[in-house]
Amino acid sequence: MIVKDLPESREVWLDGLRGIAAAVVAWFHFTVDVMQVPYRQYGDDPPENNRYWYQLAPFRVLFAGQAMVRVFFVISGYSVAISIIRHRDRENNNARFYHKLSSSVLRRVFRLYLPVVVLCVFSQTLYYTGFYHWEFFPPEGCPGAEPWSFVWPHFRCAALALLSSLSLATGPWFSGGLNGQLWSMADEIKGSLAVYLVILCLASVAPRARVALTTFIGFLLLWTGFPHLSAFIAGLLYAELDLLKRKQQQQPYGGMPTINSLKAPAPVPKIWHQPAMLALFMFGIYFFCLPVLEDFPVDYWFPVPFDPVPFWIGPYVRINAWHVVGAVIVVGTLRHLPFLRKAVLEAPLSQFLGKISFSFYLFHQSFIRTMRNPIQHSVCQALSGKDLYQTRDDPEGSAVYYLSWIVAAAMILPPVILTSMYVTKVVDRQSVVLSYNVEKRLTGR
Repeated sequence: MIVKDLPESREVWLDGLRGIAAAVVAWFHFTVDVMQVPYRQYGDDPPENNRYWYQLAPFRVLFAGQAMVRVFFVISGYSVAISIIRHRDRENNNARFYHKLSSSVLRRVFRLYLPVVVLCVFSQTLYYTGFYHWEFFPPEGCPGAEPWSFVWPHFRCAALALLSSLSLATGPWFSGGLNGQLWSMADEIKGSLAVYLVILCLASVAPRARVALTTFIGFLLLWTGFPHLSAFIAGLLYAELDLLKRKQQQQPYGGMPTINSLKAPAPVPKIWHQPAMLALFMFGIYFFCLPVLEDFPVDYWFPVPFDPVPFWIGPYVRINAWHVVGAVIVVGTLRHLPFLRKAVLEAPLSQFLGKISFSFYLFHQSFIRTMRNPIQHSVCQALSGKDLYQTRDDPEGSAVYYLSWIVAAAMILPPVILTSMYVTKVVDRQSVVLSYNVEKRLTGR
């Protein structure tokens, strides 16, 4: 039976979710090294200083920048997979499917890394000209590179940071450079390659068996201590499920309805489905709020009996795994919460942030690290006669302290947004053109 393809639709709510996640990451980097209370446990010592509502889930999600990167991974897994598997499931289209898969693999690195190269040049230029006002801790920073000094240490710093983001510089050579957020680029490449490999290996498997095997692969990666790869596979799984659902909704054409289509009434929505999905969504937010600490906070009773799961070596891998669980749950439940998608994720502001999210994620740290400290110190010095840290620790300086945050945010946000818009419009488009040109040269087409 020939089935007509439904028109391909873009899941625009994923763009909104990516934009909100990028904003939370930027807020995290803006506040984490100075604004201490939100990043401590509720009830931590001394208890009287750690009894704030925003230290508890779900409010702590506003400061959960590290967890939000795992949302990027799930969304990337979906975005990488969806156009490829659509070609796979069309009749007599194997050649087109393999071409699409090969093309995506060849273009992925160039598509991601041209903006990264621009960022490294941009931030290193700011550092060389003395605009950075930031204290770096290993493996970040540029040891031996000083403003307006020899160029070679600056070139070496930028080159090592770029190579580290590709996992080509490891061990003693690893460097976060001036942009610690580039650690995620290596995981983007590894996760994308994992998605391509699973798509290729399961291309000839029946749809329902493919879903089951993809689920098993994702769970196995999570269980054995590779949570970031499992996040990408979860994105692939959601793409497979969405495509399977769309195929089931297709109607035959060119004739009368079939017996099966007449016998199969539209499913009646169960009254408990939406509340259950909303409760599960909040459970995912609960895992998002887990801070990166060696011990679970007192409000995290659920994960403790499962800790440590075999192969979750060390607190970093363990907490990353729970963040990934939260990301998988949140993205999965939002697929079944249309009212939340429409009200929040498809709103104009969320869509705008989603459009510039990649550039926003890359470039926000450069502006924070060059502008925030001078602005805050100037405000505190002018209004209280003390620097930022003295004002923060002064019980009578809270008004000036919080005003310094407001002024800094108001002055940093516009150039970050304008730069992100420009990079999205110019550099991102050029990276697409470059990736296609490289593909043409490599394939001889």
